[in-house]
Amino acid sequence: MAVDRSLQDRRVDAEFLLLPDRKVQITFVDDHTKPIPPAEQVVTVTTGERSAPLKLVFVKTDSAFVSEQSVPAGNKFPVVVQIKANPESKTLVEKFTLDLSTCSGCGLAEYACTCAEGH
Repeated sequence: MAVDRSLQDRRVDAEFLLLPDRKVQITFVDDHTKPIPPAEQVVTVTTGERSAPLKLVFVKTDSAFVSEQSVPAGNKFPVVVQIKANPESKTLVEKFTLDLSTCSGCGLAEYACTCAEGH
C-alpha cells in the first residue's frame, strides 16, 4: 500500500509517496490538494544510511516526478527532500525520517501518520 506525506511550504505544496516498488513519487498539488502537472520544478531526494547516502534521480511523468531508483532496503532512515519551483528559485528543504513501520493509531506507515499519537 502506498501512503504519502504532505510537504508544505508557503511557496510550494507537494506530496511524498513511497510506491510499492520502493520508488519515490513527488506530486505537486494546488490549494485544494488536486494534483498539478509537473512543470519546471526541480526535485532532489537524498536518503539511505548517513554513511552511504543515495541521491535519487527523478523523471517527469504526466502527473508527478518519479525516482529512477528505489530507496534502500530497510524500514527507517533519514530523507532530505529539496524542491525548487524553477531552476532559478530558492531551494526549499524538508527533512524527516522515512519510518515504514505501521502506526497503531491510524494504520498508515509512521512517516505518513495522520493521527494524534504525538509521534
